[in-house]
Amino acid sequence: YLNHIVTTHFLNGLIFGLFLLAIIYNLAIGISASEKVYLYYAFFVFSLMLYLLAMTGYPRLAFPEWGGDGSFSNLAVLLAIFAATIFVREFLETHMTAPKIDLLLRVQQIALFCSIFLIGFVSDLLAYTFAEVLGVISPITVLLAGLAAWRNGHPLARYFLIAWAMFILGSSVWAWMWLGLIEPKISTF
Repeated sequence: YLNHIVTTHFLNGLIFGLFLLAIIYNLAIGISASEKVYLYYAFFVFSLMLYLLAMTGYPRLAFPEWGGDGSFSNLAVLLAIFAATIFVREFLETHMTAPKIDLLLRVQQIALFCSIFLIGFVSDLLAYTFAEVLGVISPITVLLAGLAAWRNGHPLARYFLIAWAMFILGSSVWAWMWLGLIEPKISTF
């Protein structure tokens, strides 16, 4: 049991450390080079780190009686999707490379903004539904944006699609573990 606890917290600490490093690195580049895409990516990584903090339960160390894990994780998911959508629009220059997909991404941003605003006023189940539905739709729209940018000759679209495929694979493995289809072990990753 002690070995399991130590390795779990060590792995979580390593992941959170890498997230902090990515945030600091992208903020430094974004601010010094005046490149918005790095700032958007830093915000995306920050939102993912907030979500993982809520899911691992570490905020309960500071606030033992706090029962807002669900609300906090829904907010973090919606913020991460919002940041990813902004990042993809800027990185792939969808306003030029894929105008129809860019319109779809803008509609997605509006839906995300409305969902972020509404989750404070609706039931936890409805807030969770917002996060889940947008969490399923957004990877598809982002994949469509990457494919459209690649088809239209964007020089970075190929690299984006490779990275996005790794993200989709990792997300699928996490979902399979959550559904109980595969055993949650470190070696699975």
